[in-house]
Amino acid sequence: MEVVISLGRYPEEIKISNKDSKTSLVSIELIIAISRDSRKIFSLFKSIHEVKTINEKIKDLLWQEKKLPVVLDILSRLGFLFYYLFDNISILSSIKFIHTDAKFVNKLASFGWAIGLVFALIKDFIGLFKIIQTQKTEKKDYEVEIFNKLLEIIMKLSDLLVALNGLDVPLMLTGKSLNDGVQGGAGLVSAVIGIYNSFK
Repeated sequence: MEVVISLGRYPEEIKISNKDSKTSLVSIELIIAISRDSRKIFSLFKSIHEVKTINEKIKDLLWQEKKLPVVLDILSRLGFLFYYLFDNISILSSIKFIHTDAKFVNKLASFGWAIGLVFALIKDFIGLFKIIQTQKTEKKDYEVEIFNKLLEIIMKLSDLLVALNGLDVPLMLTGKSLNDGVQGGAGLVSAVIGIYNSFK
């Protein structure tokens, strides 16, 4: 589904042949709209999941000797929880259950997502550095671990690019927002790596 959502940022249309062999143009924007709306339904449950995960991490913090990774994980999860809460508000607004400033709410959601990704990236870079140090100390091959960690970093950087665009950071720095092609490419990279991680 994430792949479909990412591809939906491209303006091109796809051709589909019907049974009568006639070619009709179907806008991929319709596909993206359906995928996006169905995906957002699950964010209602993700916010609950994040609360449970944060509680578990706080319990882990009490007995873990190395507390920094756990603290970074908690801060990251808090950022994602912030994102899901405002994403839920956006959903309720879209179905006319409440009335809010959609643009402002989406910016708040992007802020939470960006904060969550930043702390997650800090944790991943620390983890990557430790793997490299362990490889030098033990003189063993950790190429697979390093490769997987790099993929995680690339995936999060791709997501961060989209989140920062939602906060108008590129617009403030360069005077232009990222176009749909760049956002779609970043989302596609993240989605493909996510699929790879789920099957490795």
